[in-house]
Amino acid sequence: MGDHINWSEEEFKAYLCLYAAESNFEIHADEKSLIDSKFSAETIEKIKEETDDLNDYQIMMYHPHFYII
Repeated sequence: MGDHINWSEEEFKAYLCLYAAESNFEIHADEKSLIDSKFSAETIEKIKEETDDLNDYQIMMYHPHFYII
């Protein structure tokens, strides 16, 4: 796993959007368009590089620092 503890709030939001969009194993054009409009290409690429190889459990546990219960 990557250097996720040093993510900014904006990077974490991008992570959540990407996770939600990919939850059905396919990103639709409207989802991609929305994500691209909200986050920089560099932010999206950084998150993808750090999370693409994670399984569902690892994804859910990836950044507990931001979870509010």
